[in-house]
Amino acid sequence: MNHATVQISPYISARGVVVAEDATSGLVTIRDGNRTLTGRPIAPAIVRLVSA
Repeated sequence: MNHATVQISPYISARGVVVAEDATSGLVTIRDGNRTLTGRPIAPAIVRLVSA
């Protein structure tokens, strides 16, 4: 499962499960609860989690 933190506006960021990545624009869409949010990834762009 991939997680990312995205910058939605200059003052708002969100973290969630990645549902889509757009390589041409660099935008990432995440799921945060019932919402889907799109923004620019913040370093680290995408964190890959490994299940034990």
